[in-house]
Amino acid sequence: MAMRGADAWDYLRLKQTFQESSSEAVFQDGRRLTVLIRDIGGVQQCAVEIGEQLHEAQKVNGFLRFEKIPEPVIESPPPSAPTVDQIFAERYKAALAANPGENAFLLRKRVAEQMHVEARSQKQQGSKSNQN
Repeated sequence: MAMRGADAWDYLRLKQTFQESSSEAVFQDGRRLTVLIRDIGGVQQCAVEIGEQLHEAQKVNGFLRFEKIPEPVIESPPPSAPTVDQIFAERYKAALAANPGENAFLLRKRVAEQMHVEARSQKQQGSKSNQN
């Protein structure tokens, strides 16, 4: 049955005094309704919307319990692959630790050459696998 205009305004004004909660009311027939909450004089009032009416959740026939709505799980992005600069910095730091008296410039050059050779061999292996 459709609600009269005046009743609709009264209902909307009443509904505006409530806020959606992070809980649901679970009923025996399988319904799960969002719980609306308002605070009146320090007393919390819980309601569910059925049709175009608000009802106290615990007084509705078939009410079982309140359940917290699970928060959506946000997957963290996969860890990004280290950049060439980060790899170089790690290898250079390791080379400095392994060769404390060595010339820093020569160590940088050696690490850069080693990375260049590795990159070239990976590229060649990739082109061989594409040919097969």
